[in-house]
Amino acid sequence: MDSDPDGTEKPPSPIDLSSTIGTWIAAGLAFIALVGIVGPWLTLRAAQSDENRAKNAVDDRQGRYVPRGWTVLPGAKLFRQIKVPDFAPMYRTNDSRVGRILKEGVSGSTILGLDIPDYRALNAG
Repeated sequence: MDSDPDGTEKPPSPIDLSSTIGTWIAAGLAFIALVGIVGPWLTLRAAQSDENRAKNAVDDRQGRYVPRGWTVLPGAKLFRQIKVPDFAPMYRTNDSRVGRILKEGVSGSTILGLDIPDYRALNAG
């Protein structure tokens, strides 16, 4: 606030007051628009994505591999992560204290009967 030469403070002018009030009203409307319009739009967009549709298509009623997540709308669940067991072939470690899981020349794909590429040659550890 401005002060007079005698030390008393002047009340704010109507222009200063209206500009301050207008700024706070605009900030409030922007916050309402952010929470009330942009938030639900982003939620709907994420719920209708291909990734979410694929997670919905997985028949995992116990929630072991695709957890249930948060239900936003019927059929639209968010905040889910896919938990998949590692079916890659067993690898060797350079640690001498760790015993071999499989015999030399046998990979996990041979035991399971799957056609999985051999990643042992790529192990730099």
